[in-house]
Amino acid sequence: MIAITFENERLSAALTELARTSQFGLGSIIKEEGRYLTQLFIKFTPPKSKKQGVNAVRKDIGKMAAVLDYNALKAKAKPGSLYDSMARMVRRRETEKLNNLLRNPRISYWGTRRVLADVTQVAEVHLRARNNYGRINRDQNVAAYKADIGRYRKAIEDRVGWTVAGWIPAARVTRANYKKFAEPLADNAGEVSFWFGRAKERPVFIAARNRNVKIPNYQRMIDGAFNSRVQTTLKKIKRLQAAKAVNLGFTKVEGAQPIQERLAA
Repeated sequence: MIAITFENERLSAALTELARTSQFGLGSIIKEEGRYLTQLFIKFTPPKSKKQGVNAVRKDIGKMAAVLDYNALKAKAKPGSLYDSMARMVRRRETEKLNNLLRNPRISYWGTRRVLADVTQVAEVHLRARNNYGRINRDQNVAAYKADIGRYRKAIEDRVGWTVAGWIPAARVTRANYKKFAEPLADNAGEVSFWFGRAKERPVFIAARNRNVKIPNYQRMIDGAFNSRVQTTLKKIKRLQAAKAVNLGFTKVEGAQPIQERLAA
């Protein structure tokens, strides 16, 4: 699980100084920074679209197992042939007989494959075969019934967007753009909280947590985004101090000029 919080010391200090220099409430600046960072995290969290995610699922499942399709086998079958026997066993879901038949390593493509008995076994092979990025790199030397493959693939396709959905609670609050296709998965995927008080022991902050992250090196991307925003914020402060205009996102501030209207924190 990756926890993202604006209680990051360097960023918090930079944003506090920006608020003081621009004469705007820290709450408004924190909210704008929350919107920007949330959109950045969403942008770099795969997939880019529902279609891209579904295509990746279909490619992986297709690579993982050979599909035992009765109609396809029957179309190739001649009386008494291997395909004729396989088609008959597939129609009856005679898994044990199929496994005995396919033990022969001389059988092209199908030989030595282990036939999976049901959806549960398909899921077990899939979960075991995935790499750190959740992808399948190679054929797992198994075969599965077409109906079981279809049911399992549909279940995985329905979860496309699971990781990025963890940012949606934060996006809703900060008004950041997010990937709408992931919205049905947002419940219990993440959380966001705010505190805009002035007490020294509890500084202004936005805290967001994505419970669904299992992507390698994801924290490195988060840390990089924080560091980048610190540098950007410091540049804004320097521009204001040099009497140059700065875009705060929600408004443009003229450097060293009095603020006529302030936004509520």
